[in-house]
Amino acid sequence: MKKHLICILALLACLCSCKKEELTTFDVVGGNLNKRVINNLRGFDDDLPTLLNECKISYSEFLLMTVDSCWNFPESTRTKVRQLREAVSKPDKYTMMTKILTMDEVADYLNNVDGGRISGPVFYAGDLKNVYTMHDIYWGLRLDYEDSPFNEKAAGYAVIRFYVSSPDCISIPYCKEMGGTLPHCWPYGGGGFTCSTLGNGGYPIWNIEYATEPVEGAEIYEVNRNGYEILRAVYSREKKWLAADKGYSPTSK
Repeated sequence: MKKHLICILALLACLCSCKKEELTTFDVVGGNLNKRVINNLRGFDDDLPTLLNECKISYSEFLLMTVDSCWNFPESTRTKVRQLREAVSKPDKYTMMTKILTMDEVADYLNNVDGGRISGPVFYAGDLKNVYTMHDIYWGLRLDYEDSPFNEKAAGYAVIRFYVSSPDCISIPYCKEMGGTLPHCWPYGGGGFTCSTLGNGGYPIWNIEYATEPVEGAEIYEVNRNGYEILRAVYSREKKWLAADKGYSPTSK
């Protein structure tokens, strides 16, 4: 009987431990654009088999195309990269986007520096639903570039999740060999994909060419190393970021 009780207690302890890990990795605090919502979006990983089939590109070719720089590829390979990248649907006003920030940058948005507008490299939120730990964000999006403010050993990072009212500001960042204007800046390969080191290929990257106001209701989350996130700010109808503890709701009058 005593041995049986010990086994039951051990099982309960194991279940509690698993539940704690699940919360640390997946749970969220607040928000309308949180990770639970993101998990229900269709992403690049879901569409990749169909895209590769349509472009007549093998999975092994895709992996090779997204781990090196396009300026080192022959023209035939660059043509395939461009074909695949442009087969990815361009974001529209219904597409939830994500911008990755350092924890320190959150203060700039809360202080509405530059009007709290967004520019530079961004991603479709659904494409990053399987990339959320500090390690995976750092190496999957190649945040190890020269003079990067990101640190693989940081306590975490932050994300803005948002919609844009004028998607015309969003483009594919190509290097000159791919028909674009970006200079060579490894570890960005210039082909519109990140050069991920996670082993499953790169992720489509987009660029907001000029500082743009997000649609009301955009949200900023701080995310710890394991992917646990908490809402920090919401973009208001007054076109400024408000701290989440102010209780702002986009649906309020």
